[in-house]
Amino acid sequence: MDVLTLHDSNCYSASRMEKLDWKSAQKRCLDLGGTLPLRINPEAQAALRTALSSAQHSPSFYWIGLMGTGQGWKWADGDILEGGFEDWYEDPGEIKEGESLAVVMGRPAGWKWMTAAQSVWNPWICQTKPKFCTSPGVAENGRVVFSSQSYAIGTYSFYSCEPGFQLVGDHRRRCQSDGRWSAKIPVCKPVDCGPPREWSQGTIHLINGSTAYGHLIEYKCRRGTVFESDENRIRKCGEDSYWSGGEPECLEVDCGQPSPIANGAVLVTSTTTLNSTAVYSCDENFRLIGHSKSFCSENGDWTPAPPVCYDMLTLKEINDNSSSDKTLILCLVVAILLAILLLVAFKASQQRLRDQMMPNFNSWLRKGGIVLSDGGKSPASDGPRHLVYATPSQPPDSMIYYAPTGISLLDSNHHHSGITQFEVPPHLVHLQKLPNGNIHVTLPNVRPIVRPSVLNAGHLMPPRGFPSMSHRSAPSPTSSQILYSFDHEPIYDQPPDTSNNIYEELITATQHTVC
Repeated sequence: MDVLTLHDSNCYSASRMEKLDWKSAQKRCLDLGGTLPLRINPEAQAALRTALSSAQHSPSFYWIGLMGTGQGWKWADGDILEGGFEDWYEDPGEIKEGESLAVVMGRPAGWKWMTAAQSVWNPWICQTKPKFCTSPGVAENGRVVFSSQSYAIGTYSFYSCEPGFQLVGDHRRRCQSDGRWSAKIPVCKPVDCGPPREWSQGTIHLINGSTAYGHLIEYKCRRGTVFESDENRIRKCGEDSYWSGGEPECLEVDCGQPSPIANGAVLVTSTTTLNSTAVYSCDENFRLIGHSKSFCSENGDWTPAPPVCYDMLTLKEINDNSSSDKTLILCLVVAILLAILLLVAFKASQQRLRDQMMPNFNSWLRKGGIVLSDGGKSPASDGPRHLVYATPSQPPDSMIYYAPTGISLLDSNHHHSGITQFEVPPHLVHLQKLPNGNIHVTLPNVRPIVRPSVLNAGHLMPPRGFPSMSHRSAPSPTSSQILYSFDHEPIYDQPPDTSNNIYEELITATQHTVC
């Protein structure tokens, strides 16, 4: 059953999809403690019409508790319809003998009354007394609790408000026999403590600009007075709509006697209240350091702080110590500057020494019979670059140098031609300055060995005294090997024209250095 409406202490419910004949429908309502609608007045008829019209997917016809017999139209409980309210869609006419008629409310008739045989199956409406009330509702910022677990007849609801709000209305309501709650829903209004009483000892400031619940007010004493205690300087609006605590008390400012000083005296000109003055002085042979006067301030303190009396000897020691400290700091600064200058000069001399050694070294090479030649091209030209290769067939403490055009070694005993150039890596040259100013240069062991042939280049003639190179010469380095060798890379790639890697890392006799 679906509740349609509640009117005049009667609850009207309708069956959903179930249909019965008129007598069975009346019996079903009796089983529920009610009956088909009886003695429908204009207000009840209007309430039912409105409820049925607004119901979704409602059937077209509903039984009500009015039946037709040979004695006329009667309600289901036996009362005669005559003299009462009638809402017929059309005149029902005379009831024939043996007919069993009843009344339905029909949608096609605008929910007016229509006659139908009692044997026809239709949905029905039951009229019962309420057993429960609907939800009582609760106002904004309100709370409600109940005396039972349901809204049964006789249940009480109790109302209260959230903190900061005050209940206006009945705090208790009852579910009555007509299915309605007594009284109205109470409302909750914000608590407001209102403006505080006037305070003659100072001023009152609304901190939040409001006197509502939870807001604060601050008291300030007038100039020349201070609070007796800080307990009630700030008050709060409480749930009971009263300001917390009581009004504070203000007392006249009194700074008390100023603090005495050693080797001196203090004199208060008048009282120790607001704006009073304390004058400080020092004993003979003592000097006053600080302010000679202090004043009683609004917060009850003497300001500025008391001075100090020093004797002349103490002041002299302080000055001497201060001068000594300044002298020490100046000496430290000068020492740091000198250290920086010496470091800069040392770096500059090292640079000049290196610049001088390089020309001397080149000159020594010329005097020793070693001719360095670049083939008439500058280092920036595109000509052949000086290259160094190492072969594993030589002893580990020896160095063999190859160059694209050869090297010439000139001395008094030997003259070898065919190799005209060679390069010494800087890290293999050891320079030592002698006491007489000369430079001692230590070079690695150099022996003229014919460089393997280079593609698209003429073969070099073997130097005088060396065996002929008529047999097949060693494979020529690849372009990438030449590039890596020049840049002193530690690892060379595998030559494409041989299965054995004839190039390896070079280790000097004096240190583990990679070329």
